[in-house]
Amino acid sequence: MKVFLPFYRDDYKYLIELENNFEGTFTYGNLNDYNISYDIVNIHWPEAIFNWKEPSQDELNSLKKNLEEWQKYSKIITTRHNDYPHFRNTNNFKKLYDLVYSFSEGIIHLGDYSFLNFKSIYTNKKQIVIRHPLFKSIPNTITKTESRIILKINQNAKVILVFGAIRSQEEKKIIQESFQKLKVKNKILLAPRMSYGLSPNVPKYLRKYAFFLIKKYNRLIKKHYFENKFVKTLQIQNYVNAADVILIARKEGLNSGNVFLAYTFKKTVVGPNIGNIGEELMRAGFPVYDFNHKSSIENAIKEGLNLSLEIENKIDFDRIWESHNPKLISKQYLEFFKLILNEQTINFNNNSGL
Repeated sequence: MKVFLPFYRDDYKYLIELENNFEGTFTYGNLNDYNISYDIVNIHWPEAIFNWKEPSQDELNSLKKNLEEWQKYSKIITTRHNDYPHFRNTNNFKKLYDLVYSFSEGIIHLGDYSFLNFKSIYTNKKQIVIRHPLFKSIPNTITKTESRIILKINQNAKVILVFGAIRSQEEKKIIQESFQKLKVKNKILLAPRMSYGLSPNVPKYLRKYAFFLIKKYNRLIKKHYFENKFVKTLQIQNYVNAADVILIARKEGLNSGNVFLAYTFKKTVVGPNIGNIGEELMRAGFPVYDFNHKSSIENAIKEGLNLSLEIENKIDFDRIWESHNPKLISKQYLEFFKLILNEQTINFNNNSGL
């Protein structure tokens, strides 16, 4: 089966897991790279079509023509990762998402919340729930002890990891305030994508020295281990294996790959009770919180730290790994694609109501 994805893959690990296990070919490219030999056009993040930038009305009109042409020869299927682009719910982004869904014959949801949210809106679409895969392609070869030596973290520390980009100042503030109020001895907040906030007014010749002092103060006094850098794939295990708890700090959002990063490394994960995130965490047995109540976040982190001490006995990772195995997820993608192509009936359990 030939699948066209109208954007460039880069390092999207979700897609890497699908591609590594899919019985067919994935081809990435821009709108003009499509040809009539493709069976499926699979759109994941509509904004990726325009290189993550907001499209103009002319670009939307052009995309509509592309979708009309693709529809003549291929089946268009959209995987719903987000409601809309994070913190960019502009009029044209909404038009973009609505346009893509209107031409999609099938919609893949990553959780029941998403499916139930959409089933009454797009009643003429075939919709299905296919869970998020584990990240088996990420190396996991070092121990907790080794990872903490690499990061220069005390072996006895209670490490709360916030992985990935912080999307708003409000999220950053809540993370820091919740950590500060957390009554846990020897705690460390590890956040590789967060900055210490060095003032731009500091003269250039003093910046290196000022940053050294700020970093030293934060690590010794506040117990903040920030680096403000993108973490390469080979280095991800350094941070995840060093953690006791992975904290997903999101005020809003539909899905989070960090849930499945934690599952992959068999780590305790704590997140907000929103979208598919809360649904997934509660099903697995992990703590959730209400972002609007700081005490709720603190309590969830405490619960997560306690859970981390006996996680192998409390969490059924065998079931989690089975239901989120990339081979299974890729097989379910293939079966849904074939269903849309009218080549076979679906043969796995889901809540899609097909």
